[in-house]
Amino acid sequence: MRRILSLYLPNWPAQGNAAGNTASLLLLAEWCGRYTGKAAADLPDGIILDITGCSGDFPDGEAGLVADLERRLGAKGIACRIAVAANAAAAWGLARHGGVTPLLAGMGAEALPALCAELPLAALRLPAPAASGLAMRGVARIGELQAIPSRLLARRIGHEAAARVDLMFGRAVKATPAGRASPDHRVSRRFAQPIADRETLQAALLDLIASMCRRLSDEGIGARHFALTLYRADGAVGAAAVSPARARQDYRYLSRVLKPKLAALDSGVGVGAAGVEVMAIDAMATEPAAAKRQTAHLRLSFSEPAYRLSEDERMPSPLAEAAPFPAYRANAL
Repeated sequence: MRRILSLYLPNWPAQGNAAGNTASLLLLAEWCGRYTGKAAADLPDGIILDITGCSGDFPDGEAGLVADLERRLGAKGIACRIAVAANAAAAWGLARHGGVTPLLAGMGAEALPALCAELPLAALRLPAPAASGLAMRGVARIGELQAIPSRLLARRIGHEAAARVDLMFGRAVKATPAGRASPDHRVSRRFAQPIADRETLQAALLDLIASMCRRLSDEGIGARHFALTLYRADGAVGAAAVSPARARQDYRYLSRVLKPKLAALDSGVGVGAAGVEVMAIDAMATEPAAAKRQTAHLRLSFSEPAYRLSEDERMPSPLAEAAPFPAYRANAL
């Protein structure tokens, strides 16, 4: 079952201008990538995270992930309310209008509807006309709409409002908002203590590359874009990316191109100052892996050994240099 976390920041915005508030929220959403590869700003005052399958690294599972997020934000003086539910609409409503925080809605079929039924209409984020119309009819709680068939409800309050009710109770599914580069696959390593030793970081990188290659190979796919991200103890986020000319899934290639990226991030910023808490590799733009092409040997003379031109040497990808690296974003917190 999907697990969606809604992070509500009741004291946001913290700055005086809308552009600055949005930029800060985007940075904070990027910082939340330490928990999942699918985190996106939920303007104007929240962040939405798809944490499905992401809580295994925490001793208490999902509760441990939520506690870690609360602790880190609290240490920076950022007040928050958190709710986790099976869909984004319910998580949003529970985070802002639920009685307690954090609220981890149970996974049982009856648990979520029972919680949502007690929420006020404001938890639906209804258009103003629909909200006013329901208020005039004396409707105060979402549960009063639960038993009304969707088609009949749409005639009474409009299709958009009825769709929001269906989303809240899980009768419809809507894709979770994605960040700027939501990955198709992610592998990550969460260190018990911040790591600054280069050999340890490189060993962790190679382990992650092996895990990613196994995952892609098992599904018979390759990826045309890979991103290496380091989440430091001081809140900074460092990222580097490679875009091969064709979809890749092989360990030798990824280790060859990602090891220099790690070294550049290290030497360019000095991770030793803070240490790395989380390392992640994301694979994007996946597609079925093509069979290896037979590349002809190029022999300059009869006495010289053959040299095999790799596809990457023949046709370098213009996307590989699309952004300068190393790149560290400022501390979002």
